[in-house]
Amino acid sequence: HRVARETELVYSNIFEKPRLTFLQRLARYKTVGGVAGYVACILAITLHFVVSLVEWWQPAHLIDIIPDMCLVHDNNEKKKKQ
Repeated sequence: HRVARETELVYSNIFEKPRLTFLQRLARYKTVGGVAGYVACILAITLHFVVSLVEWWQPAHLIDIIPDMCLVHDNNEKKKKQ
């Protein structure tokens, strides 16, 4: 139970922080290292353009959203297997 509580605390702290802009994230990527920082920036910029292209091609508001399903476990099946 302790690990679950600590994990929940970490996630709640992360969600309370403000979201970084794209330029702020690029600045952080550059701090990774000399060459690795620039490679990370190039990958991030490339991914940003790919995501922008996909969003233009297939806008999110046109995608049908399926509601979550609640799966009910049947206790009788468990008894049959035993």
